[in-house]
Amino acid sequence: MKKLLIVLFMLMALPLFTIKANGVPYITFTYSSTNGRFVYTQDAYIPLSRTETFGSYTLDNPQDITFDDNDIMYIADRDLGVVIVYDEENQVTQVIGEGILEGPTGVHVGFDGNVYVADFITKKAYQFSKNNQDQYDLVATYEKPSNSPFFTDDDPFDPTKVTTDNANNVYVLLAGNVNGLAQYKNDGTFFGYFGGNSIPASWQNTVTFLFFDEATRRNLFQIIPDPVYNLATDQDGLILTTTKGLDGYLKLNIANFVLNQSVWGFDNNEDIYVGPYETIFAVTSEGYIVEYGPDGSVLFIFSGTDTSGIQGLFQNPTGIAVNSKSQIYVVDDQTSSLQIFVPTSFANLVHNAIELYQDGRYVEALEPWQKVTI
Repeated sequence: MKKLLIVLFMLMALPLFTIKANGVPYITFTYSSTNGRFVYTQDAYIPLSRTETFGSYTLDNPQDITFDDNDIMYIADRDLGVVIVYDEENQVTQVIGEGILEGPTGVHVGFDGNVYVADFITKKAYQFSKNNQDQYDLVATYEKPSNSPFFTDDDPFDPTKVTTDNANNVYVLLAGNVNGLAQYKNDGTFFGYFGGNSIPASWQNTVTFLFFDEATRRNLFQIIPDPVYNLATDQDGLILTTTKGLDGYLKLNIANFVLNQSVWGFDNNEDIYVGPYETIFAVTSEGYIVEYGPDGSVLFIFSGTDTSGIQGLFQNPTGIAVNSKSQIYVVDDQTSSLQIFVPTSFANLVHNAIELYQDGRYVEALEPWQKVTI
């Protein structure tokens, strides 16, 4: 129903496939939690370019993307079997994991500057560190624990994504695992799970919990939590998760409780990323991009599904990342491409207001917020 309302709202606001004078093939809107409705806004981001090639490497099946503090870009390409590292400013390309990786699907740069990669085919996650020759060495491996009460020999271990916190603990997302994120010390020692979803607190579930044991609840009633689908880390090292079928995102504190969550969201997010102003970006399987404020409020919703090869829309987006200039980068494994969006002056005004407010400069933040609402 939610998706239908959004589509109807977009169709009423703009004729299908119309490209505006500034080259934008979509409308931008927000969601008012106060009024419970969508509101049309000015364009926040404009599509800049689409590319498939980086040096001698052409994207084949890109699954994830991230940036480091120097705006160096990292793309995990499953079919190429490597992570492409691209220095856009100096036009320099290299790869990580050649001869080690086979099907990388997740990439993350930690607070330590090292690169962490989840590989679905090798069934492991890896940590790489740059040496004095600017090459990346393998320094740690994260794999299925042996002799652990958390895993049996028959349990699958299928890493899809990876992230770290500010203590450089490593969190590996395992496909279909309902227990949460496999948590490791940086050296590869497994020590439990983190961030799993809870069972919905319905009347039926409450009664079932009172009268049946866990094995019966799982086998007879199929009462198990939904598996986490993707994850990210914010500037404070806190973990954010998304789950297919659940709206928006959750932000967890170090005690594994929900600290913050989106006030609204899609239930089919493919990827999530925390940007430079602590705003949170998500991209859905249908190509919608949502930017949230640090408090979980919706700032912008834009883009959508591409059926005619239109730049700015997507066929099957798989990863989203944002650089220090607030430029959005999205990879699409159906078109084997990367698209870049640049912020408008309107979006920059919103970001400026957020930055001032986050710094506690409330009076100064008032002026840009007033300009936004005019």
